[in-house]
Amino acid sequence: MKARHDGLRALKIFRRNCKNVHAVQQKLLGEIISKNSATDYGRKFGLHRIRSLEDLRKRHPLTTYERYESFVDRVAQGEPQVMTKDPPTRLCETSGTTGKNKLIPQDNKTLLPKVRAVIKGLMHETFPKMTIVQRIMKLHIHYGFKKSKCGITIATATAIDPKTMKFFVSYTTPPEGLLLNNLFDALYIHLLFGLKEKSLGVIEASFIMTVEEAIRILILKWENLVEDLKTGTIHEGLHLEPWIRSALSKALGDGDVTRANEVEVEIRKGPIGIVKRLWPSIAFIGCIDNLGRKSYLQTTFAAGVPIYSYGYGSSEGAQGINLWPLDDDTHFLPFHAVAVFEFIPEEAMDKDDPPTYFLHEVEVGQNYEIVVTQGYGLYRYRMGDVVRVTGFYRSCPKLTFLYRRAMLLDIDGEKVSQLVVAASLKDALTMWPGLILQQYCVVQSPLMSRVVNAKDKDGSHRYYVFFLQLKANDGKDLHEIDVKVLAKRIDEGICSRHFVFKENREENRFSSPEVYLVNDNAFQELRKYILKSGKVSAVQMKLPLRLKTPEMVEVMLANLL
Repeated sequence: MKARHDGLRALKIFRRNCKNVHAVQQKLLGEIISKNSATDYGRKFGLHRIRSLEDLRKRHPLTTYERYESFVDRVAQGEPQVMTKDPPTRLCETSGTTGKNKLIPQDNKTLLPKVRAVIKGLMHETFPKMTIVQRIMKLHIHYGFKKSKCGITIATATAIDPKTMKFFVSYTTPPEGLLLNNLFDALYIHLLFGLKEKSLGVIEASFIMTVEEAIRILILKWENLVEDLKTGTIHEGLHLEPWIRSALSKALGDGDVTRANEVEVEIRKGPIGIVKRLWPSIAFIGCIDNLGRKSYLQTTFAAGVPIYSYGYGSSEGAQGINLWPLDDDTHFLPFHAVAVFEFIPEEAMDKDDPPTYFLHEVEVGQNYEIVVTQGYGLYRYRMGDVVRVTGFYRSCPKLTFLYRRAMLLDIDGEKVSQLVVAASLKDALTMWPGLILQQYCVVQSPLMSRVVNAKDKDGSHRYYVFFLQLKANDGKDLHEIDVKVLAKRIDEGICSRHFVFKENREENRFSSPEVYLVNDNAFQELRKYILKSGKVSAVQMKLPLRLKTPEMVEVMLANLL
């Protein structure tokens, strides 16, 4: 009851603060400057001179990671008071999906409780029928913790410290199962223990792709799962350390024939609505839908189950929270008690010194790049994420995520966002009713030329290549689709939405795009390749929409339809 009370109280305070975000942001900035002005970074760049939001905008430049890299290296070496008064609890390792990995100082002891409290309050308010005894199937893939030379933990923002795993009693998976770093093995174990819990309350993952992958494994390996559930065994095909297998076997018990039979009956009925049929008391699936797959899941496997994106976060901190779990569209409010926010207008993002606007200054319907100042040593830091202001909640803007700047298509300075690309693909496919776009990615022909004998080998004939994974609901043979016609439709769609792209095409600066259809395994293989590189954890990984290495292109070409 205390957790419920604390959560509802935190939610109430958050909402109250939305009435005057300008004052809240001013107070937060004062706390940040007061705490960190005496650090080496603070002295070097005169943080003590910043006394207001306007001072911040005038006296400190916009920054990127390159400004902080040498300071972070010193923090990792153990040097005190370099960026923050107190040492960080973790150096958060970014996923590197859109560039090289970065290390971001963070203090989880102060950040996470603030965020979790508000989310818990929102869960109690939105899903009052969910009881404290209902458990969570956490789809977690462990990413090994490293230590800097001075002993600071280096890990992803979503990584769970092994020392704390024993306290996660609300998870269906025993602590040992949270240590698995192989995607298939981890999800199989989470499913096995999750299936034991008919009264399951929540399925939780960082990203929606992990939820889809778990359902895929459930459908493909259900016979093994049912047998293990029935007999209290763990399939020998899983690559588990002996001590982990032993601990999990003990936790699994002697088997549950009744529940195993229930699971088998429901799975044999087919995949549509399988989540709700297996777990009739489930309240929601919690994950970030960074791929626009929510509606697909809710019309197939997860029919009848709300899919809730808690908010918007990154290694740089918690940027936003979604106060409307049951809405079809996802909006979030900037977490104004955690970071000071500024916004660069989309049309000014490429200027040397673009203007910025604070939370109370942005306009509805406009697109902006997010800039944050937070207490862990980043000031006016350009996130590279572009959002749209969709409205206001009291005095706080409601935002929806649009795209990452690093994902822009840019052969000749046209800078086409993935928002434009996605809309053009959707329109192009209307020519073939019944076709559904499952996944896509794009590569620019100069990179393609490094892999195959492409027609712009000399660099004079450039174009975009689209790899599309399609599904035909009407039984249509995908081989019959004229990819040249599809490419022409995509080209026309982008031209109609993007003036610079159209101008460049008319001046023959690059050619019409090409389209390759790939099989159902293509993006699974791309995911495996990226995970095999060891630079990103499975739980954190986001499939790139724009391919950036020859090896990624080779994976896609090896899986053509």
